[in-house]
Amino acid sequence: MRFFYLFIVCWTLAHTTVAQPIKHKSDCYVLADSITRHPAIINLVESDKIAIKELSGKKHFLHAGSIAWFQSKGHRYYTLNNFEVKPGNADSRVRYGFAELVDSGQVTLLRYDYSKAKFMVIGGSGMLLPGVGPGMASLYLLRLAASPQQVTVVPSDGLLGNGPRFRAALQPYLANRPDLLTLLSDKKFNIQDLPDIVRAINTNQAYTKSFLPVGGY
Repeated sequence: MRFFYLFIVCWTLAHTTVAQPIKHKSDCYVLADSITRHPAIINLVESDKIAIKELSGKKHFLHAGSIAWFQSKGHRYYTLNNFEVKPGNADSRVRYGFAELVDSGQVTLLRYDYSKAKFMVIGGSGMLLPGVGPGMASLYLLRLAASPQQVTVVPSDGLLGNGPRFRAALQPYLANRPDLLTLLSDKKFNIQDLPDIVRAINTNQAYTKSFLPVGGY
């Protein structure tokens, strides 16, 4: 009789596990050059690598070069390639990396989170230069729906993050919004305002500043 109850408990636990393999049912990945969605449990391990547990129970890793996009825990990530974390610095070029979708529509805003350790600057003595060290940082990127292959890295320059390189990178995306162009030229925007700016463009609404922390470079 004890064996019978033990069998029932084990059978119930096993079937409960199988019945709920994915907490977020929308989690999936799409391989490069494919349109097939593969449901799975997915975790972002590094900025260019994900850990996957298939419905069959098989576990493996995939790198950004073999993925078109994936969705994990309600967040969607796209693979981007050949962009520079520090524009103009070839040593900071990323061959493939996952960027999280922040907003989409006429303009798509993506955020690439990366480890600073990958782009540390070493001085002549072999020591890290002042102000440089390990940790995480973020980078915003823009692209138009009409030309999704052309991605613009938005640099944060100047003391307030709204220097000339920032304004030059953002200006083409505001071509149809003279109200936003005026605010940009008056230096009313900085890198932290990008999610609100893109939201205003995609919803065709007036710009309103959000006071919630949104991350950024």
